[in-house]
Amino acid sequence: MKGSIYSDNILVMVHDLRDVNWNVWFVMLTTLSLACARTSHAHDGVVARWGNAVYVDLAVGKQLHPLAAIEAGTVVMAAGPDVTGSKNEGCIIIRSESQQDIYYIYKHVYDRFMSVKNGQHVVKGQTVGYIWGDGKWGHLHFAVVRREERPGYRDRYDNLLNCFPHLYELWHGDLRRRRRRRTEGEFNFDKPYWIDGYRSAAYVHDAIVGYGWRLGRWCAAGRIEGDNEPNGRLRKVLHQGIPAEAVNPRDHYDFEVDVEPGRYSIQLKLGDREHATWQRVSIEGIDVGTYSLAQNELQWTPETVVPVKDGRLTIRLQIKDDNSLYAAVKRIQYQRVR
Repeated sequence: MKGSIYSDNILVMVHDLRDVNWNVWFVMLTTLSLACARTSHAHDGVVARWGNAVYVDLAVGKQLHPLAAIEAGTVVMAAGPDVTGSKNEGCIIIRSESQQDIYYIYKHVYDRFMSVKNGQHVVKGQTVGYIWGDGKWGHLHFAVVRREERPGYRDRYDNLLNCFPHLYELWHGDLRRRRRRRTEGEFNFDKPYWIDGYRSAAYVHDAIVGYGWRLGRWCAAGRIEGDNEPNGRLRKVLHQGIPAEAVNPRDHYDFEVDVEPGRYSIQLKLGDREHATWQRVSIEGIDVGTYSLAQNELQWTPETVVPVKDGRLTIRLQIKDDNSLYAAVKRIQYQRVR
């Protein structure tokens, strides 16, 4: 391994899925992302979790989900049920061409459609097989190991690597940090972040993550209220009555998303199930309206289309300056339009 890099997601090698947009941890990707460091959570039928490897509960049919070689290398194992002991399930192990002690392991490959054999050289992106699936369910185990000797089937997971830096470098060609710019997405403030699939949207804007609240140094906690509540909560005095208490020197809060330039359609779901709220909403300087909502009254703003030229989509919620009421947001949805 050449280094490490900060990130909350792992990029992947399941290929020909460019039309997929699943939320796994904090990002909306156009290629399937594998990440989940705790227990299993389903995301529209997809589960990504950690065991001895990265597990992907994905395949719901035969020959639907092709697997691509992570990089150029040599197939050192292309084994079927006679080795795995599982009907219709195979295992492929590829030795890295760039680092001879790195091996990529694909377990639960559909044995009838493995397209490689022992000793074969493969190139980056080449289809090596398909995830096993029987029409009801199926899954893949993927792992990266570092070994002086070639791994066998029984000891395939010995000396596992935390493989994100390696995959990141293979994907991008280097380990330089990259700022993510989105074209669509949804931030749910009414679900815990480990279920919703995002880094918590309650936190301060992060240049690498590419979204968050513009809070400033006055907010030592680095987040708004409501990280584990039904919605995000905003008022003049944040975290009142605890050591993190902080006074907003302005009469508003800005939520910012790094996006590709273009025209965007945006909607917000406002309100709080526990408190009456008041908020005036503007998007990219365009007034959307003032909303005075009773406790447990929820309301969507109208779909608003705005141009974004500087790559920063800014959503502003103006608050009561006397600290009397919360402003509250449950959901933000945005999508680039023509």
